Amino acid sequence: MSSVALLREMFRYNAWANAEFFAKLELLGADHGEARHVAIRQLNHCLVVNRIFKAHLTGQPHGYAADNTPESVQYEDVVKFRQSLLGTQFFKNRVDYYRLKPDDPKGPLPKNHGESEVDVRITPVRATAVSVLAIRGECSDTDPARPCDCPADGKCGVLYVGAGSLDRVSAYALFANGKMGRTPFDMTDEQTGSFPNDVAVVVLPAGESCIE
Repeated sequence: MSSVALLREMFRYNAWANAEFFAKLELLGADHGEARHVAIRQLNHCLVVNRIFKAHLTGQPHGYAADNTPESVQYEDVVKFRQSLLGTQFFKNRVDYYRLKPDDPKGPLPKNHGESEVDVRITPVRATAVSVLAIRGECSDTDPARPCDCPADGKCGVLYVGAGSLDRVSAYALFANGKMGRTPFDMTDEQTGSFPNDVAVVVLPAGESCIE
């Protein structure tokens, strides 16, 4: 077997193993915090080793002093909206955002990030981001024939977050410069004991109602 064929076989196995690992990781809820932390540390180790391997293949410095970083950021969910990544920090009671730099030769993900205001009442779980104009029905985030632009006021979208123990869904503003509002500009009424852990947005045509 040639070296190229061997590498292809190894990468296929790696992809299969990753899929199996993530499938099991999805089964670990918030009540398995320690197990999730161990799993994420293992994934972080794999990421670091892969980056070191890539650096060796390309003859570039990798900048790592060990096969794992001192600390891993643990996100419950990660959402991409335009040139921003937004992650929910379940155990730290906040939402983080990263302004991507796709043309940066060092990589698109910056080391520094912005954060929402910490609120000990919330345990943010899954989230979804929608363009403001898509909410109004003027364009589509999924149909390339009807792309969404930013309104003149610079407020591009809304990040809806299942706020967990707050028993509400919170809404954060997303701006044209890639930043996110530090506090929710709106939220649903409290539904005691509901612990919302996922969010879906449905835009109904004008004149239609979901209530009959």
